[in-house]
Amino acid sequence: MKNKQTINPKDKILQTATELFALKGYSATGLREIAKKAKVNLAMISYYFGSKIGILIAIIDDFSLNSMQIIKNVRESDLPPDQKIKEGIAQIIKYFSENEDKARIVFKELPYKVPEIKKFKSERLHQIKGLVEPALLKILDTKTEQKMHYEIIGPLLICMIYSHFLFKPVIIDDFKKDPDEKFYRMYAEYVSGIFLFGVSGMFMEVKPQRHGDTEKKKE
Repeated sequence: MKNKQTINPKDKILQTATELFALKGYSATGLREIAKKAKVNLAMISYYFGSKIGILIAIIDDFSLNSMQIIKNVRESDLPPDQKIKEGIAQIIKYFSENEDKARIVFKELPYKVPEIKKFKSERLHQIKGLVEPALLKILDTKTEQKMHYEIIGPLLICMIYSHFLFKPVIIDDFKKDPDEKFYRMYAEYVSGIFLFGVSGMFMEVKPQRHGDTEKKKE
């Protein structure tokens, strides 16, 4: 008799909750619904996670730790500064594409002030900032010869990266094609290019050409 491969109950609960939170939202999903779909009892959910908020914390924690490890690996690489930004963006986009449900939950729930996760959320965001801010601003300050502000640059970059995943259902309906690995490589190149050259371009001195000057040149 062959042994059937079974999923650990804890992982099954987490997997089921992730699917439901991403589909319906955290607030609209109940523990009984999670238990029924995961085929476990409420006591088991309580044993592993304590409560529904415990499941949300586990999802955010897993997503955050994996993202931080990606950033850390890129920071410690021997790549040139600009290439580190490009590689970091490419790796994060790849991770998001492989964990879309978790990404959707994190970016949907993080902005809300849920009292039970306020301290935890603050700690994780502070850790990510500590990894990203020094390296990112050092590169951008050098390129622009201006002091950059992480509170502007950080959210801007995250929004550029995540915007595709937010609008992906619309993109699929419109273009009738599910993005593949090639698409995400191209997407990463676009994001890093716009981010690096766009930020630099803000501080390039561009002298507007007056209409009269244009006419004189034609003559």
